[in-house]
Amino acid sequence: MSRFYTTALIGLFAILAGTSVASADALFARDLYFGIQSDSEVTKLQEFLTDQGVYSGPITGNFFSLTLAGVQNFQAREGISPVAGYFGPLTRARANEFLSQQLTASEQQAISETGSVPSPPPPAATTGDVVSSLQEQINLLLQQVLILQQQLITQQQTQQTLQQIQQQTASPPPILSSSPSDTIAPVITAVQAINVAMNSSAVTWITNEHSDSAVFFGLSPGSYFSSTKGSVSAVSTGYLHTVNLSSLSADTTYYYQVVSTDSSGNKSTSGEFSFRTLPAPSGSVNASQNFSLGTVYVFGGQTNVKIGSYSIVASAASAVTINSVTVTVGSASSQAFQNMKVFAGGAQFGSTQGTVANGSAYSFAGTPFTINAGQSVQIDVYADILNASSMSPATTLSSCSGVGVAANNAVSCNTGGGQSVAVAIPTSINLRIGSTNPLARQIVMGSTGNILAVFQFAETSGIAKITDLVINQNTTAKSGFSRLNVYNNAGSLLASSDTASPTASGYSYSFSFSTPLSGSASLILRGDAHPYSSSNVTDNSTHVFDVMAAGVTALDAITNAAATVSGSASGNVVTILRSKLIVTAIPTGSSSGRSKSTVDDLGDIVFTADSAGGVRVGSVKITFTGSAPSPDAGFFNTGSDPTTCSNCKVKLYDTANGTSYFATVSDTVAKTLTFNLGSYQFSAGSSKNFRLRIDSANSTNAAMSGVSQTLSAGINAVGDVVWCNAWDANAICGLILESSVVPINIQSVSYAQGT
Repeated sequence: MSRFYTTALIGLFAILAGTSVASADALFARDLYFGIQSDSEVTKLQEFLTDQGVYSGPITGNFFSLTLAGVQNFQAREGISPVAGYFGPLTRARANEFLSQQLTASEQQAISETGSVPSPPPPAATTGDVVSSLQEQINLLLQQVLILQQQLITQQQTQQTLQQIQQQTASPPPILSSSPSDTIAPVITAVQAINVAMNSSAVTWITNEHSDSAVFFGLSPGSYFSSTKGSVSAVSTGYLHTVNLSSLSADTTYYYQVVSTDSSGNKSTSGEFSFRTLPAPSGSVNASQNFSLGTVYVFGGQTNVKIGSYSIVASAASAVTINSVTVTVGSASSQAFQNMKVFAGGAQFGSTQGTVANGSAYSFAGTPFTINAGQSVQIDVYADILNASSMSPATTLSSCSGVGVAANNAVSCNTGGGQSVAVAIPTSINLRIGSTNPLARQIVMGSTGNILAVFQFAETSGIAKITDLVINQNTTAKSGFSRLNVYNNAGSLLASSDTASPTASGYSYSFSFSTPLSGSASLILRGDAHPYSSSNVTDNSTHVFDVMAAGVTALDAITNAAATVSGSASGNVVTILRSKLIVTAIPTGSSSGRSKSTVDDLGDIVFTADSAGGVRVGSVKITFTGSAPSPDAGFFNTGSDPTTCSNCKVKLYDTANGTSYFATVSDTVAKTLTFNLGSYQFSAGSSKNFRLRIDSANSTNAAMSGVSQTLSAGINAVGDVVWCNAWDANAICGLILESSVVPINIQSVSYAQGT
């Protein structure tokens, strides 16, 4: 059964009990929403919400943001969705239910109080009067029941539509459709133009109810040629309307009216307002010398030389378009330039000026170019050099002309200076072999990065740079190298070549690069040797690398004019071997105050085979100097068998297997002993120590009081060690040491005085 019928029946029973029923005026009879003003129902709603504890604002009869928030609080508490602040049928029914319960409780309290306190006896009445009075109250109650029944029917018919409206409506205030009986147009206030710019503006205003947004505007009062729609959003004071106007003219006054129409078609039009767009900014430029280009050194006959460089910068306010530039030539005793031309941003601007007179100004006008706001364009001046003359400045950017893109205003510029031109000094360099050029050396097949030669270049006048180099390889064998590389002083690779071009004396290699000499510079040639398995290398072949003046291309570092090159440079011999023997020495014992003994170990000779392959050592010659060795005492005795000698005083002792090797050849004049090791084999990368042991107690000169005898032993010449670079039948034998390792000092000692 409906709450409304329940309320009516309660009233009926109350009448029958002789009590009164509250009037229907105490309940809410219509919907209430945001924007209603001076309304008694709103006043009743505010009082109800205050009683419910969800509203703390003033009782004004106006439905604005505080009342809206109170309704939302009530909806949220009672679980009514959506919580939109719209006081519609669902919310109204729940409020009326609260009111009915309050009225019923009040009547019950009145009955209770009447029953406990006796009332004065009523005047006598007839039975007909009682029946008549009771009938009138029943009729009144029935009329109220009919009214409540009609409200229930209306609620049931519209509930689905109202729920859809509330579900689509979100807080803040809902966008409501005016009732069919709405005839009041929206009230427009706070009209203003905001964010006024050069080509755009926005117009805003406030209405008291939801309505659309439109602005009509034009260039004269009351005459509007365009309209623009906008947006609307709920705010605390009503509904904010915003319309954005674009594509406006700069520095122009616009007149406008705003129009808002609600959903019932009620339209409001404001009075006329106006605003003026901002003026277009004036363009301007600034020109200056480009200091990245310094003094220009020239000589007669040069072509297309950059003799001036400038920068034109547009201000941040506006882009500019440049139509022409004027260049003024400096003064000199004779005509300096011809064929002068101007480049703007890397592209030629205007025509070439063939004849160029000193001290004259020339205008260049080509396709106009635009410089964006805050950006720059580089202007370069080029010319052919007729006569080398010093000029300061050589040119000046004396003027430029154009217009600002935004305001179409005229712009101009000029500079007060420019680059100087000086006569270049003829450049020359001298070529020689470098001080760090290696001595004659041996390298093994398959090795890389071998230093082959060091060439020294020195400026004798001017400032030079080397751009091309031809290096010759003198050999009668195969080239032997897979790649040659040229490095500078700092060890940076400048160029590589793996192409050996045959020549009458061997091969040549070409390199292209650019390196400044800065007074003097060394170029280091390194090479990668072919491996033994290659068919492009010859075992035990010799190679000499050189550079001739004709093979050097050098230029003036400033003018790029050809520099004069003199001299030549030739490196030392480089021998390519299948493998290599390395010989070093380690002294043993003290070097002074040494005691003589029958087993006097002077030091170890260390033989090492390169990792490229095994080697064999045939013989070793050791030279002895000093006052101690005595031929008469048998120091230089030899034997016919290299491993057996009963009267020999000096031997090489193999520390690995304990074998002794004795000299088979001696030279008492040269004081040398030669030991035959019988093709002693060393595997790739291995080392062996042979200890030089003497009987100094019995093979040296007799002791002399106060005299300290001396003795030195060493390998002094490249041919003192003879060896083979392999073990197989293809080995090359009779090889000697490289010159960079000799002499090798084994030991130098002095014996105790008087011994």
